[in-house]
Amino acid sequence: MEETSGTVVMPPVQPVPPSPEKWALSTKTTMMRAQSLASDMLTRLQMYEAAEAAAKGAAMEEAKREKERVKARARARVRAHEEVINASVKCIKDIEEAMQRMEDIVSRVKDERYARFADLQVCIHRMKLRDGRPPPESFKDHLHQNLEREKSVLISFRAELLSREKEVKRHHESLAELRKELSRDTGTRRLQVEHEMALLRPTVPSFSLPALPQAEPAETTMLPESEGEGQARATAEPCAAPQEKLTADPNAASAPLAAPAGGAPAAPATASQTAPAATVAAAAGGTAAPAAPAAPAAPAA
Repeated sequence: MEETSGTVVMPPVQPVPPSPEKWALSTKTTMMRAQSLASDMLTRLQMYEAAEAAAKGAAMEEAKREKERVKARARARVRAHEEVINASVKCIKDIEEAMQRMEDIVSRVKDERYARFADLQVCIHRMKLRDGRPPPESFKDHLHQNLEREKSVLISFRAELLSREKEVKRHHESLAELRKELSRDTGTRRLQVEHEMALLRPTVPSFSLPALPQAEPAETTMLPESEGEGQARATAEPCAAPQEKLTADPNAASAPLAAPAGGAPAAPATASQTAPAATVAAAAGGTAAPAAPAAPAAPAA
């Protein structure tokens, strides 16, 4: 049934076969056509599934190859960084050794400059002593010329030592700056290597279980008790202990003695026999009842 522009179109009605044989033949033909169409649909569906699986496999292979290419580039960068880091470490060690030698040179130059300053002071002091000579002896002889020459040499020598010391310190500072730059570059490259190695490591997805709901504590409801139950409980609680004592007492009162066969009356209970009974009565009733006096013995028949 189809509907076009508000008009319902009914499918064409198949004519009824004139005989059962023709109806069976047309039914068989229709079933074979339906089976052929279903087989064709299944074949095409399998073809589509195979094509989809092949496309998915190709995409996975391409992603795997791309991942391997990325890893190869990352490994190449890591190797380049490691080579530069090793060279930088070697250069840093050489720079540190050179700085130590320069510090040693600066110390030796300073000591030499201080020693020459002492020599200069000695030379100046000798010249002052020679200036104090009397006028007939104050003339420039060979010794005076040698002192003046020594003074000029010591002054120029100290100036040259001072300039050399400043030059060595300047080279020491430049090496220190270079070492600082190499250390900073080495640290940056090590961080890059750590980042690249983290990308190369396989990642394992972490699954977190949902939090279980906490059970709320059950509320206990106290049922109200009636007035009669409360009085019965209050009455039974004080009597529980005496009852237990009565049950556990081995000297509890026994049953009355039976009469002898000869017909003689039974002997009256003595005070020792009535004491336990009085004790039991006092425990049950709360007050001790006075014991009855013993009856006189009956005369014998």
